[in-house]
Amino acid sequence: LDTVKCRMRKSLSVQEILRDLAQLAWGVWSVAGEEAAQVLVREYWGNDRARIDATMRRARRYGQRRLRSRSKLCVKESTRFVRIKTAGWRILCRRECADLIDHYITAAAHPEGIFCKRRIYRGLWGALRLILGLGRLLKAWKAAHRLQLLEVPVVGHIAYARRVGLMRSEERLFMERAECNLQEFLWRCVFERRADEALAIGEKAASSVRKLLLAGVWHRDLKCQNLLIKNGEVVVGDTESVRRRGLTDWRVARMLSQIESSLPRCLAGRSRLRVAIGVLRGTGFWERRRGILTQAAALAERRRLRWAEQVARHPIRSSSCESSTSTATTD
Repeated sequence: LDTVKCRMRKSLSVQEILRDLAQLAWGVWSVAGEEAAQVLVREYWGNDRARIDATMRRARRYGQRRLRSRSKLCVKESTRFVRIKTAGWRILCRRECADLIDHYITAAAHPEGIFCKRRIYRGLWGALRLILGLGRLLKAWKAAHRLQLLEVPVVGHIAYARRVGLMRSEERLFMERAECNLQEFLWRCVFERRADEALAIGEKAASSVRKLLLAGVWHRDLKCQNLLIKNGEVVVGDTESVRRRGLTDWRVARMLSQIESSLPRCLAGRSRLRVAIGVLRGTGFWERRRGILTQAAALAERRRLRWAEQVARHPIRSSSCESSTSTATTD
């Protein structure tokens, strides 16, 4: 463990050896149990009881820290995500694809199944923005994993990378490439006369969007171009536009009208409505809207009655009414 590092740097402090050994011991502990980790540590330190105990304490602390930081989702080190530094890039990715990311960053072309989104920020303000973690693609990465925790089907996010320079900063988001979006799929169904497939995929889109709404998530640009088809399922794309808070009834209506307006017009009305109705089922949107309308109607009626009462009690109006009635009787 320490001899490999000694090739680059002549001496390793005891603290660094202890740290690396504790990390390794926690890895063994999580897979094979505490006894195996103790055997490993004892093999390294021999009879040095104090250092064995210190290493095991530190390994236990690593385990606790990782379990605690799992609630922080994906920003801190956890069992699912790692941070890598390579060629000026800082990369955040899943453990299982960590060895591929270096190649993806340096390669000119990406493989077929990978889609890379890029954002370039210029000047010192752009660099400061990325240093402070205010990049748009970082927000998209976080939002994707939060939506996965809420069981909303999202397009798979592979890695997030950023490079901060003085004049030009850049961030990249690697995602799984979807086959097509919902609009393209429905047009294909229209041209090939596959009405049953259009209905089935419409139901899947409705259930995906319903999960999004029931989780209380506001997607600011939810249209058929951002609902992607992957392996026969409908997944939500463009997680840059996702907000965890701020979903109101009117925003629900806006999201649904965006979906409705981006559907092909030549689809049968029943199938187009089925998407919207399937989305709304269980959200209570129409009930709340109906309540708002009935409240407004009741308020208007109350105002009208109050106005009629005020007019009836007005002194000039009431006296003129009396005089007109008296003249009518004399005539």
